[in-house]
Amino acid sequence: MSDKYELYGFPVSPFSYLVNATLEYKGLNYENNIVNLRKGEQKHPEYLEINPYGLVPCIKFGETSIYESWAIFEYLEEKHPDKSMLPKDAIQKSKVRSVGLTITNELIPLTAQLLRDQLGMVPLSKERKEQVINNLEQKLSVFSNELKKVKDFCEFSPIEPLFFQAWMNVTFLLPNLKEEYPTLTEYYQQLIEHPSIQSIEQNPKTIEVRNLMRDLFMQKA
Repeated sequence: MSDKYELYGFPVSPFSYLVNATLEYKGLNYENNIVNLRKGEQKHPEYLEINPYGLVPCIKFGETSIYESWAIFEYLEEKHPDKSMLPKDAIQKSKVRSVGLTITNELIPLTAQLLRDQLGMVPLSKERKEQVINNLEQKLSVFSNELKKVKDFCEFSPIEPLFFQAWMNVTFLLPNLKEEYPTLTEYYQQLIEHPSIQSIEQNPKTIEVRNLMRDLFMQKA
């Protein structure tokens, strides 16, 4: 494959993780460029030329750039269909998309509120924090049931990388959830062994960012 992609992302972002894992799973040629969100690199003029919204992830190839994780995923899925990450059956495909988008639109935004609170970026009142946690737990319960219905539709779907990083983030903030949702914890442990995820986790850039974020949270604790 002659295509060479430039990935711009941040490893602890589930949205970036989806694109990174898609590139890995499909065996595509790409360069991994870290955009450090903590340092505000997503707002640097040179990056805004690639993604004018100043968000991650983004991929660039030639003079073309695509942003928004699901749009990038859909492009790569259509452009490189040999190792598909979506079922062929139309109903199954829609179900996988539905569960994946639930992570994107429901679980990740709630976790992001807790992350920003923990870092002191956008503090939550005690009452508001409790509301966010309760809402998150309710949605996790529904998600756990829905996941059971679709997780065997294909070998590796967009659900897996989105969930992997989202679950890592949420259980870092709320460790008790590991015991409250044993099915999700078991699923996460299974995903650790997947070659595409292992490749990302063993990448020195991923390790460096994870260590930096861990140190940052320890300072804020």
